[in-house]
Amino acid sequence: MHRLDPRRFVRTAWSLVWLVTAIASSAHLALCAPQIHSGVPPVEVQSTSGMSYFQPSAQFRATLMIDCEGKALTLHWRYAPNGDFANPVAATKQVIAVGYWPTVAEVVSSTTVLIAGKERSGDTRLERWIVVPPLVVEPVGGGATALGVQPVGDIEVLYDASVAGKDMIKVMHRVRGKPSSALVQFADSNVLYELDWNAAPFALTQLLTPATEPALSNEYDYFFAGDHVTNGYVYVFADFDAHFASPALVLIDANRDGTIDARQTYTFAQYRAAALDARLSYVELRGVAP
Repeated sequence: MHRLDPRRFVRTAWSLVWLVTAIASSAHLALCAPQIHSGVPPVEVQSTSGMSYFQPSAQFRATLMIDCEGKALTLHWRYAPNGDFANPVAATKQVIAVGYWPTVAEVVSSTTVLIAGKERSGDTRLERWIVVPPLVVEPVGGGATALGVQPVGDIEVLYDASVAGKDMIKVMHRVRGKPSSALVQFADSNVLYELDWNAAPFALTQLLTPATEPALSNEYDYFFAGDHVTNGYVYVFADFDAHFASPALVLIDANRDGTIDARQTYTFAQYRAAALDARLSYVELRGVAP
């Protein structure tokens, strides 16, 4: 009969304890580690319209609508030689299909739009488009003026990666005072970066995190930027649908040099008192003169 060696039994027991602990620890780490989202982006990451108007000239203006699940963007063009875009001479829409789920768009110049989205592979993608305005068609012998849309002039990929902490872009703002920069906020970390696309490799510089600015973690649903008469360049993150249940976060470039000088949270009353909701208090709002 074989005798049981107590020392061997203890060693075996401790090995089992170590194995179970290691498996549990690995499972815990897997659950806690940031995960790359796959498939259609969550509704809270999707925008339905661009942040700004697109105005390539004094005669043309367009709004940009985003269909995330349909993988398409639509430019609603208006042609108004007299500048009255409420009563355009001609209008048309241009539907542009893309190979990813678009989440947000921002106009960054009179020729250029940034489009961000989520690829089926899991990568977050950011593109720079050169957008060409429609051709004005005047029928021979008279009749209504028509617009002939033209294809996108050029597309350049600025970011295409699957990185935890930089997964899905939910907010973008053109940086006033810097012609080749945009503020970019990623959905999984809520960290705010500045993207510089002046020259490759395109730099992403971290500006703010939820640790340094807790308001970045709020579920904002209203975003805009402009040149405010008294505050300078402002970038607004607000909770509009819930009537500012979360105070708005406003980034301020008071001397208009392209660098954020200050940031402040505002209740709705403070926001109104600062005239941040007054359209005529802006020299430029959402890319156009108010």
